[in-house]
Amino acid sequence: MKKAYISVLIGLTIILIVGCAAKNAVYSQVDPAKPIVLPKDFASHPDFKTEWWFFVGHLETEDGKKFGFELVFFRRRTETDILFGFPVRSMANPVYMGHFSITDLERNKFVYDLRLGRENDFTGYASPEFLYLKTDTWRAEQAWPDMHIFAETKHHGNYALDLVLTPTKPAIVHGENGVSRKNIEGNSSYYISFTRLEANGMLVRDGVPMRVKGIAWHDHERMSTGLGKTLKGWKWFSIQLDNNTEIMLFYVNRKDGAVDPYSSATVVLPDGKSEHFYADSFSVDDIDFWKSKKSEAKYPVKWRVKIPKYGVDLTIQAVKNEQELRFWGIRLEYWEGKCAVVGTYDGKPISGSAYTEMTGYGKRKLRI
Repeated sequence: MKKAYISVLIGLTIILIVGCAAKNAVYSQVDPAKPIVLPKDFASHPDFKTEWWFFVGHLETEDGKKFGFELVFFRRRTETDILFGFPVRSMANPVYMGHFSITDLERNKFVYDLRLGRENDFTGYASPEFLYLKTDTWRAEQAWPDMHIFAETKHHGNYALDLVLTPTKPAIVHGENGVSRKNIEGNSSYYISFTRLEANGMLVRDGVPMRVKGIAWHDHERMSTGLGKTLKGWKWFSIQLDNNTEIMLFYVNRKDGAVDPYSSATVVLPDGKSEHFYADSFSVDDIDFWKSKKSEAKYPVKWRVKIPKYGVDLTIQAVKNEQELRFWGIRLEYWEGKCAVVGTYDGKPISGSAYTEMTGYGKRKLRI
């Protein structure tokens, strides 16, 4: 088992170090003529090269303790991936990776963990029929109409999370004609979100179980082209306002220092209807920064977000600056953290919660 774990660990490094392509590798592509079909497209799509399922949320115990969480599952086909001259497909195809983090506000702690898997020994799996994901002991599964997620830490703290997530709004398909474009060059994904999920379950800390409830967010994306060679990284926001409005927003940073004009936002209204915007219709300004002692990356940790059409003027701030994930053996570092939101919406005071993700700010450059 240890040998298999190490093999997968080496193989998963390919998510960040992409080499020469093997011949005869064919992947499905994003196509506006082939729209997303729900609920089937909540499941895995083995014909696409890369796919991920992403959960974040804001939880509170019965006595007022507050937490944030992230749980993400990755699936990647490896036919075209070469590492140190060796084909990764000989070790695992596809490969699976999971990330899990907890932001514990009471203890001012941020803990995270990594799990790896492959189908050969059923340490990793994603069903093509319905939502069922497995990476080691972590899992996410459909519990019609709810979703159930479970994860635990071992190496960076002693936490376990077991939640039932209930959609309170229908799923949103981001982008235009079912396609979420990422840059001028045309790289795109299929991108679905549940922007407001009611969360109920248990959080175990140091062996002590606590009932928790709150709100969560679920993203599901798939692509085969990657994000392209012109892009440096991105910052992404899932914003949940107290007036039952949500905003998904991503700013894609180009290597020339510009923001790609196909950076996008989606506003989801209380009735579940949504509207899509490109970068010329909103703005994100960095206000304050934090430098990681571990990676020396300088991350923004406070932002001002404006969407003029809806009178959105929000200040988003990290509840804890140190919410960076770095993994031994995999050249990967990024910032993913719980944030607080205050500001105005349509001229009225508003507050809320957000999760923010940032890549491309350190020495290690993320490539998908």
